[in-house]
Amino acid sequence: GEDVFVGERKLNRGYDGSCTIKDCHMIGWQASNANYVQNTGGAMKHVNYRVSGMTMDNPGPPRMAFPDYSIIPKGGVGANDISHPRFWSYIHWDIDGSLGGKKNTSIITNHQLERDGSEVRYENWTNLFRTDRRFAYMLVDATGDPKMTLVRTKAGTPKAGQYYINTDLKTTKAEDGYYGTFIHFPVIVNDGFLYTMQFESLGTGKSVNIQMMDDYIAGDQVLYRIKEFGRLPGVTVSNASKLGSLTEVQGATQNAFAVVGNDVYLKMVSTASTPDISCRVSWTTDITLPMLDTDGDGTSDYQESVAGTDPIPNDPIPVNLVLPVPTIKTVWEFATNGDSEGWSLAKGLVGSVTGGSQLLNINSVDPNFVSAANLMVPAENYTYLRFRIKSDNAGTLQVYFGRDGATAFSSARVLILPIQDNANDFIDYYIDMSTLPEWKDNIFQLRLDPEIGTGNNMTIDRISFEKTKPACTATITAPVTVFCPGGSALLSANTSPGAAYKWLNGGTILGSSATYTAKAAGSYTLEVLNASGCSILSSPKVVSLNALPIINISNPTKDTTLTSATVVVRLGTTSTNLKSVSYYLDGVLLKTFTTAPYTQTVSLPTLKTYKVKVVATNTLDCVSADSVKITRTQATALDNELFNSQDLSAFPNPSIDGYFNLSQTCNWKVYSILGNELKAGNSNLIDLSENPKGVYLIKMKDKIQRVVKE
Repeated sequence: GEDVFVGERKLNRGYDGSCTIKDCHMIGWQASNANYVQNTGGAMKHVNYRVSGMTMDNPGPPRMAFPDYSIIPKGGVGANDISHPRFWSYIHWDIDGSLGGKKNTSIITNHQLERDGSEVRYENWTNLFRTDRRFAYMLVDATGDPKMTLVRTKAGTPKAGQYYINTDLKTTKAEDGYYGTFIHFPVIVNDGFLYTMQFESLGTGKSVNIQMMDDYIAGDQVLYRIKEFGRLPGVTVSNASKLGSLTEVQGATQNAFAVVGNDVYLKMVSTASTPDISCRVSWTTDITLPMLDTDGDGTSDYQESVAGTDPIPNDPIPVNLVLPVPTIKTVWEFATNGDSEGWSLAKGLVGSVTGGSQLLNINSVDPNFVSAANLMVPAENYTYLRFRIKSDNAGTLQVYFGRDGATAFSSARVLILPIQDNANDFIDYYIDMSTLPEWKDNIFQLRLDPEIGTGNNMTIDRISFEKTKPACTATITAPVTVFCPGGSALLSANTSPGAAYKWLNGGTILGSSATYTAKAAGSYTLEVLNASGCSILSSPKVVSLNALPIINISNPTKDTTLTSATVVVRLGTTSTNLKSVSYYLDGVLLKTFTTAPYTQTVSLPTLKTYKVKVVATNTLDCVSADSVKITRTQATALDNELFNSQDLSAFPNPSIDGYFNLSQTCNWKVYSILGNELKAGNSNLIDLSENPKGVYLIKMKDKIQRVVKE
């Protein structure tokens, strides 16, 4: 293979007997120093070296090169000369097409007896061709080594043949132009060719044995004409039925012969793949045969062979189709403006590639969009075809294909793909071609018939062979799945053009768009039906509600009337997950607390009714609020008299947070239960929040009150 060895490397060496190569993976055999074939010597080459199961690291066949075997054979050469039939009879039977790209074909040399003008070759093959013909191995053996010529004819095909001088070079000088040993030729089976044998001499044994050797299959047949043998006295053929006419011989289903004029016609038919079907032609008395002069120019075939001129002569063979080395193309994305990548428009279809897509304008009732031929895509490896399409109108896309051995488009090789009306977005369609029995061998060509109504447009962004179909997916995404009462969660589907959606909470169907706004707690699921007909249910997405924060004003009480200019606002029981507490006075923010205690002294500068609002936000941003109205009034003479005459008091008592309100602003002192002074001041609020829990004494003017901090 490539870069492994220095010089030319060869793989399949043809010599004696049959050969099978199968199930090999070839790496590097398209390189310039690689040659799949090698021919060695004039052996008994069987003409059906069997090949199957070959795979390559690159698409297309390996590089192959042979010498030019179409030269005129010159006398005086031995069986190892490249012009000798026992040298150039080298044929591969490509059983599954894995070597040459087409099933049940033969890979042949450029010798005229192997070619008929119908074959093709790849550009990396030199003097080798691929033909739909199959071959058998003909061997003619006769005592005395007679000289003969074999000519192949069929109406509409070029005549081809070769002179085969059969003698023993050990006793004959090379310059006499003799080849050695028995006669050996490849012959085409089953296709109506006639092979004419003409001998220059009869040999010495009054018989000639004609064999069709192994490597054929049951039913293979060849028709021979043996010139002048009808004149032989007592002529008969073993292992063959004698019939009365050429027509009967041509129609025979088993070995048969007939004497027609001066000639013997022999049809050999295989009945099983067993070696050596033999038919021996025998006679009782020799005769003198005319000079062997195939072209009738007065010079014998022997003399022309010695001189190096063509004694047949062979007809010219037409120029053969040269195939590019395939690059198996499985994806068309129409990325270049004006380049349809080998696809053609037919039957009223017009359009062009622009903006990275192929536009099709439907102007007829049966438009065709046709791929290049000889795609060579192995059907067994590619189950699906994928189309990325947007269309002005709903309809169908008729998908036709041809395959090796059945390249024409037909109703046996078509699937119908429904197309949605979607002119704005491309939709990916997958179609399972393996549902058709005809989806096999190599796919030769595709044809698409867009049936969406005349006057409409279809745009194709991608055509591709695919080994698998993407699995259906249904997923739900949401920025949040926990929200506060009165809020919602936006649920979104994994969108694809042409898909249908079904939102569910339990068994209840909620909506059919690509999004759904959930306002209630629940376990939500999504069912997606995509454009390819695949349906799947998503995993549940759980949505829950967060509780509101607990917030209440414990002091002062609701709708309180005060005469003092300040009031301490305190909260009662609160949630543990508070993020912030904000105080507002008549809508104006006073302060925001982020940690406890959340106590705020509020000034009441004028005589009026105030609204104090406290807003609490928890860690999930849920919000609660509480408010109180406080009315400040002017103290009356009676109030002052009562104040001076009655006991002052501190409240609440007991206090949880250590804050004690005084009924009036006054001088005060705080003592421990043992009588130690702890604090003193002049206000209407005493702060013992930093002091330990316990019993304290508060002296207000001449009054003493026992209070408890819990």
